[in-house]
Amino acid sequence: MSRNLLLVSLLFSSLFLKFCDRQPEYEILVNNLVAYLDDRNNEEIKKLFSKTAIDNTIEIDNQITRFVDFYEGKFSKTHETSYAESGSYDYGKTKIDFSILHYFYTDTCRYFFSIEWIQKDDSNKNNIGISYIYVQKVDDFNFTPDYSIITSDYGIFIKDDKKN
Repeated sequence: MSRNLLLVSLLFSSLFLKFCDRQPEYEILVNNLVAYLDDRNNEEIKKLFSKTAIDNTIEIDNQITRFVDFYEGKFSKTHETSYAESGSYDYGKTKIDFSILHYFYTDTCRYFFSIEWIQKDDSNKNNIGISYIYVQKVDDFNFTPDYSIITSDYGIFIKDDKKN
């Protein structure tokens, strides 16, 4: 009896540790985005967006090119990543979306990203992916984002103090 209890206990402990050690999917998304920026890989960045966002964004390829050109240096370290998760369940259909705030350093700049990402949408699979990205270079991480430049639910919005 005690041997079986020990085996069951070890099994649950192993599964619990494996579950706890998993990196959240929103962190994987952010890490992939930064890696693709470091590699200047426009096509992989585009694949992170939902089909709905791609179809509803004017000149998405030009927006991605501007985003890659705006990004300077190579990723150095994360300052902070936070998120708010929301979801709905309607007649057996689930929708899960995240608002992700990511503060990080490259070897030359500091950046702030605000990302709207739909992880699951049983009603419309075309919505799965990034809806929009707001990006800003900052002098320090004590600032207020200028969300007034976001003019749509889809696309890439760059707060460029040299142009905006």
